[in-house]
Amino acid sequence: MYKISDYPQIQNNFFLSGRNVGASKKLVGNVNLLTVFLKRFSTDWSDSMKDRYYACVREATELLMCEAKKYGVSLNIKCFHLETSVSPTSSPMDGFNLVKDYFREKTMEGIQKHYENRMGVDEIPIILAFNETGRSFTYKKNEKELYDTQEISVVFFEKNESSVLVKRTIAHELLHQFGAIDFYFPSEIKEIAKKYIGDSIMREGSAVTVDDLTAYLIGWKDTISANSYWFLKETMWMNATRFQNAKRIEWN
Repeated sequence: MYKISDYPQIQNNFFLSGRNVGASKKLVGNVNLLTVFLKRFSTDWSDSMKDRYYACVREATELLMCEAKKYGVSLNIKCFHLETSVSPTSSPMDGFNLVKDYFREKTMEGIQKHYENRMGVDEIPIILAFNETGRSFTYKKNEKELYDTQEISVVFFEKNESSVLVKRTIAHELLHQFGAIDFYFPSEIKEIAKKYIGDSIMREGSAVTVDDLTAYLIGWKDTISANSYWFLKETMWMNATRFQNAKRIEWN
Protein backbone atom coordinates (compact mmCIF):
# COMPACT_ATOMS: atom_id res chain seq x y z
CA MET A 1 0.00 0.00 0.00
CA TYR A 2 1.14 3.53 -0.79
CA LYS A 3 0.79 6.67 1.33
CA ILE A 4 0.33 9.66 -0.96
CA SER A 5 2.51 11.83 1.28
CA ASP A 6 5.47 9.52 0.64
CA TYR A 7 5.31 10.05 -3.13
CA PRO A 8 5.68 13.73 -4.13
CA GLN A 9 5.61 12.73 -7.79
CA ILE A 10 1.86 12.10 -7.58
CA GLN A 11 0.74 14.45 -4.79
CA ASN A 12 -0.44 17.18 -7.17
CA ASN A 13 -2.39 14.88 -9.46
CA PHE A 14 -5.66 16.47 -10.56
CA PHE A 15 -7.62 13.31 -9.72
CA LEU A 16 -6.82 13.85 -6.03
CA SER A 17 -8.15 17.41 -5.95
CA GLY A 18 -11.63 16.62 -4.64
CA ARG A 19 -10.55 14.62 -1.59
CA ASN A 20 -11.85 16.03 1.68
CA VAL A 21 -12.81 19.42 0.25
CA GLY A 22 -16.12 21.11 -0.44
CA ALA A 23 -19.34 20.85 1.53
CA SER A 24 -19.16 17.05 1.92
CA LYS A 25 -15.90 15.65 3.29
CA LYS A 26 -15.86 11.89 3.95
CA LEU A 27 -18.57 9.32 3.26
CA VAL A 28 -18.28 7.74 6.70
CA GLY A 29 -20.24 7.62 9.93
CA ASN A 30 -23.84 8.73 10.16
CA VAL A 31 -25.07 10.30 6.93
CA ASN A 32 -28.51 11.68 6.12
CA LEU A 33 -29.18 11.80 2.38
CA LEU A 34 -31.75 14.44 1.56
CA THR A 35 -33.65 14.19 -1.73
CA VAL A 36 -35.46 17.32 -2.87
CA PHE A 37 -38.24 16.61 -5.37
CA LEU A 38 -38.40 19.66 -7.64
CA LYS A 39 -41.79 20.26 -9.25
CA ARG A 40 -42.05 22.43 -12.35
CA PHE A 41 -45.72 21.52 -12.80
CA SER A 42 -48.44 20.21 -10.50
CA THR A 43 -48.39 16.91 -12.40
CA ASP A 44 -44.72 16.28 -11.58
CA TRP A 45 -43.86 13.67 -8.98
CA SER A 46 -47.04 11.77 -8.41
CA ASP A 47 -47.06 9.65 -5.26
CA SER A 48 -46.35 6.50 -7.28
CA MET A 49 -43.39 8.13 -9.06
CA LYS A 50 -41.95 9.36 -5.78
CA ASP A 51 -42.31 5.88 -4.31
CA ARG A 52 -40.51 4.31 -7.29
CA TYR A 53 -37.69 6.84 -7.17
CA TYR A 54 -37.34 6.67 -3.41
CA ALA A 55 -37.03 2.88 -3.61
CA CYS A 56 -34.03 3.45 -5.93
CA VAL A 57 -32.54 5.87 -3.40
CA ARG A 58 -32.74 3.26 -0.66
CA GLU A 59 -31.19 0.62 -2.92
CA ALA A 60 -28.37 2.99 -3.84
CA THR A 61 -27.56 3.74 -0.22
CA GLU A 62 -27.69 0.05 0.71
CA LEU A 63 -25.25 -0.62 -2.12
CA LEU A 64 -22.83 1.97 -0.76
CA MET A 65 -23.13 0.72 2.79
CA CYS A 66 -22.32 -2.81 1.60
CA GLU A 67 -19.30 -1.50 -0.33
CA ALA A 68 -18.12 0.41 2.76
CA LYS A 69 -18.16 -2.81 4.79
CA LYS A 70 -15.70 -4.35 2.33
CA TYR A 71 -13.23 -1.65 3.37
CA GLY A 72 -14.01 -2.03 7.07
CA VAL A 73 -15.73 1.36 7.15
CA SER A 74 -18.69 2.20 9.36
CA LEU A 75 -21.34 3.89 7.23
CA ASN A 76 -24.99 4.34 8.11
CA ILE A 77 -27.09 6.26 5.58
CA LYS A 78 -30.64 7.32 6.35
CA CYS A 79 -32.85 8.78 3.63
CA PHE A 80 -35.12 11.78 3.89
CA HIS A 81 -37.04 13.77 1.32
CA LEU A 82 -39.06 16.91 0.79
CA GLU A 83 -40.53 18.66 -2.22
CA THR A 84 -40.72 22.23 -3.50
CA SER A 85 -42.02 23.98 -6.60
CA VAL A 86 -39.76 25.75 -9.09
CA SER A 87 -40.40 27.80 -12.19
CA PRO A 88 -41.35 25.81 -15.33
CA THR A 89 -38.44 27.52 -17.12
CA SER A 90 -35.84 26.95 -14.41
CA SER A 91 -32.59 25.27 -15.39
CA PRO A 92 -31.32 22.20 -13.53
CA MET A 93 -27.82 23.66 -13.96
CA ASP A 94 -28.91 26.40 -11.55
CA GLY A 95 -29.81 23.83 -8.94
CA PHE A 96 -28.23 25.53 -5.94
CA ASN A 97 -30.06 28.78 -6.56
CA LEU A 98 -33.31 26.84 -6.94
CA VAL A 99 -33.14 25.65 -3.35
CA LYS A 100 -30.99 28.12 -1.40
CA ASP A 101 -33.93 30.40 -0.53
CA TYR A 102 -35.92 27.40 0.66
CA PHE A 103 -33.10 26.45 3.02
CA ARG A 104 -32.45 30.08 3.98
CA GLU A 105 -28.70 29.69 3.59
CA LYS A 106 -26.36 31.35 1.11
CA THR A 107 -23.89 28.50 0.63
CA MET A 108 -23.96 24.73 0.34
CA GLU A 109 -21.64 24.58 3.35
CA GLY A 110 -24.15 26.67 5.30
CA ILE A 111 -27.04 24.39 4.38
CA GLN A 112 -25.14 21.26 5.33
CA LYS A 113 -23.73 22.62 8.61
CA HIS A 114 -27.17 23.79 9.69
CA TYR A 115 -28.78 20.41 9.12
CA GLU A 116 -25.80 18.40 10.35
CA ASN A 117 -25.99 20.26 13.66
CA ARG A 118 -29.77 20.04 13.78
CA MET A 119 -29.87 16.30 13.06
CA GLY A 120 -26.64 15.37 14.83
CA VAL A 121 -25.06 13.65 11.83
CA ASP A 122 -21.64 13.69 10.20
CA GLU A 123 -22.77 14.61 6.68
CA ILE A 124 -25.96 15.57 4.88
CA PRO A 125 -25.50 15.49 1.09
CA ILE A 126 -28.35 16.73 -1.08
CA ILE A 127 -29.73 15.39 -4.36
CA LEU A 128 -32.15 17.44 -6.45
CA ALA A 129 -34.57 15.19 -8.34
CA PHE A 130 -36.43 16.17 -11.53
CA ASN A 131 -39.32 14.10 -12.86
CA GLU A 132 -38.18 14.29 -16.50
CA THR A 133 -35.70 12.95 -19.02
CA GLY A 134 -32.12 14.17 -18.79
CA ARG A 135 -28.53 13.26 -18.04
CA SER A 136 -27.82 13.27 -14.32
CA PHE A 137 -24.81 15.18 -13.06
CA THR A 138 -23.02 16.63 -10.07
CA TYR A 139 -21.47 20.04 -10.38
CA LYS A 140 -19.45 22.73 -8.69
CA LYS A 141 -21.22 25.80 -7.39
CA ASN A 142 -18.25 27.91 -8.47
CA GLU A 143 -16.50 26.86 -11.70
CA LYS A 144 -13.53 29.15 -10.84
CA GLU A 145 -12.52 27.06 -7.84
CA LEU A 146 -9.12 25.39 -8.14
CA TYR A 147 -10.35 22.11 -6.71
CA ASP A 148 -12.92 19.81 -8.23
CA THR A 149 -15.36 20.39 -5.39
CA GLN A 150 -18.59 18.92 -6.69
CA GLU A 151 -21.22 19.84 -4.16
CA ILE A 152 -24.72 19.23 -5.43
CA SER A 153 -26.25 16.44 -7.50
CA VAL A 154 -29.10 16.58 -10.00
CA VAL A 155 -30.81 13.31 -10.89
CA PHE A 156 -33.45 12.90 -13.61
CA PHE A 157 -36.11 10.23 -13.40
CA GLU A 158 -38.93 9.49 -15.82
CA LYS A 159 -41.52 6.76 -15.89
CA ASN A 160 -39.77 4.37 -18.27
CA GLU A 161 -36.37 4.57 -16.58
CA SER A 162 -34.77 1.32 -15.44
CA SER A 163 -34.68 1.09 -11.64
CA VAL A 164 -31.29 -0.68 -11.84
CA LEU A 165 -29.83 2.20 -13.84
CA VAL A 166 -31.32 4.83 -11.53
CA LYS A 167 -29.88 3.07 -8.47
CA ARG A 168 -26.41 3.12 -10.01
CA THR A 169 -26.80 6.73 -11.12
CA ILE A 170 -27.79 7.90 -7.64
CA ALA A 171 -24.84 6.10 -6.03
CA HIS A 172 -22.45 7.41 -8.71
CA GLU A 173 -23.58 11.02 -8.31
CA LEU A 174 -23.54 10.83 -4.53
CA LEU A 175 -19.93 9.65 -4.60
CA HIS A 176 -19.02 12.74 -6.62
CA GLN A 177 -20.05 14.94 -3.70
CA PHE A 178 -17.44 13.23 -1.54
CA GLY A 179 -14.49 13.55 -3.93
CA ALA A 180 -14.97 10.74 -6.46
CA ILE A 181 -14.21 11.57 -10.07
CA ASP A 182 -15.16 10.10 -13.46
CA PHE A 183 -12.72 7.73 -15.16
CA TYR A 184 -14.28 7.66 -18.64
CA PHE A 185 -13.20 10.86 -20.39
CA PRO A 186 -11.19 11.95 -22.25
CA SER A 187 -10.32 8.81 -24.21
CA GLU A 188 -6.74 8.75 -22.90
CA ILE A 189 -7.98 8.64 -19.30
CA LYS A 190 -10.53 6.00 -20.22
CA GLU A 191 -7.78 3.72 -21.53
CA ILE A 192 -5.49 4.25 -18.53
CA ALA A 193 -8.40 3.59 -16.16
CA LYS A 194 -9.24 0.42 -18.07
CA LYS A 195 -5.65 -0.70 -17.47
CA TYR A 196 -5.44 0.08 -13.74
CA ILE A 197 -8.85 0.82 -12.20
CA GLY A 198 -10.82 -2.26 -13.27
CA ASP A 199 -14.54 -2.46 -12.64
CA SER A 200 -15.77 0.68 -10.94
CA ILE A 201 -18.99 2.57 -10.49
CA MET A 202 -17.05 5.65 -11.60
CA ARG A 203 -16.28 4.14 -15.01
CA GLU A 204 -18.67 3.49 -17.89
CA GLY A 205 -20.71 0.32 -17.82
CA SER A 206 -22.84 -1.43 -15.24
CA ALA A 207 -20.32 -2.03 -12.43
CA VAL A 208 -21.48 -1.03 -8.96
CA THR A 209 -18.25 -1.60 -7.03
CA VAL A 210 -16.20 1.15 -5.39
CA ASP A 211 -12.63 0.87 -6.67
CA ASP A 212 -9.48 1.39 -4.59
CA LEU A 213 -8.76 4.97 -5.73
CA THR A 214 -12.37 6.08 -5.27
CA ALA A 215 -12.33 4.53 -1.79
CA TYR A 216 -9.31 6.72 -1.01
CA LEU A 217 -10.95 9.84 -2.42
CA ILE A 218 -14.16 9.46 -0.40
CA GLY A 219 -12.32 8.81 2.86
CA TRP A 220 -12.61 5.03 3.13
CA LYS A 221 -8.84 4.50 2.99
CA ASP A 222 -5.67 6.39 3.93
CA THR A 223 -3.49 4.56 1.40
CA ILE A 224 -3.77 3.47 -2.22
CA SER A 225 -2.88 0.28 -4.05
CA ALA A 226 -0.08 -0.15 -6.57
CA ASN A 227 -2.59 0.01 -9.41
CA SER A 228 -3.95 3.34 -8.15
CA TYR A 229 -0.40 4.64 -7.82
CA TRP A 230 0.39 3.82 -11.43
CA PHE A 231 -2.88 5.31 -12.62
CA LEU A 232 -1.94 8.56 -10.89
CA LYS A 233 1.64 8.38 -12.15
CA GLU A 234 0.48 8.04 -15.76
CA THR A 235 -2.11 10.82 -15.52
CA MET A 236 0.04 13.63 -14.15
CA TRP A 237 -0.53 15.54 -17.40
CA MET A 238 -4.21 16.03 -16.59
CA ASN A 239 -5.25 19.38 -15.12
CA ALA A 240 -8.48 21.25 -14.37
CA THR A 241 -8.58 23.02 -17.73
CA ARG A 242 -8.08 19.84 -19.75
CA PHE A 243 -10.62 17.99 -17.66
CA GLN A 244 -13.29 20.68 -17.99
CA ASN A 245 -12.72 20.85 -21.75
CA ALA A 246 -13.05 17.06 -21.99
CA LYS A 247 -16.24 17.23 -19.92
CA ARG A 248 -17.76 19.80 -22.27
CA ILE A 249 -16.98 17.57 -25.26
CA GLU A 250 -18.43 14.56 -23.45
CA TRP A 251 -21.65 16.42 -22.77
CA ASN A 252 -22.10 17.88 -26.25
